Amino acid sequence: HPEMVEVLEGPGGIRVPAVIEWPTRIKPGSHSDVPVGTVGLLPAIGSLVGASVLKTRVPVDGIDLQPLFDDQMTERPKPLPFSWTKSVGLVDNRYKICLGDPDNKKLTDQWRLFDLREDPEEAHNLAAQRPELLAEMQQQLEQWMESTKATARKKK
Repeated sequence: HPEMVEVLEGPGGIRVPAVIEWPTRIKPGSHSDVPVGTVGLLPAIGSLVGASVLKTRVPVDGIDLQPLFDDQMTERPKPLPFSWTKSVGLVDNRYKICLGDPDNKKLTDQWRLFDLREDPEEAHNLAAQRPELLAEMQQQLEQWMESTKATARKKK
């Protein structure tokens, strides 16, 4: 469908629609603006089957999405980190930082900070206007990157 292609390929980075159907749990017609990722599926499935994957010795990036299914989550309890070919970033509810080229053409050294509520198309880089917020989010992203490196080293 042409309109769907436009939505999926349009601006906004990793912000793409998702559909979850669970007639006995999720109210039909529900909508949420809470940023989520596939990393939330492992904790949700683990919780559903009685296995708390969030209490393992290995860091789990995701959050249990069950409160979202029950319309009891309006914000993420922790940021959503992401990494792909030549970019890294972090979404913390209203704000998103990223480093790298969104089209994965080349790695850039310019950090970008966006207010997703006021600028969902990510057209206005606020990094220069909000250096304290950028630094705080960079630190959170760096902690995540270090935890993934440590986890990878343990598996060798």
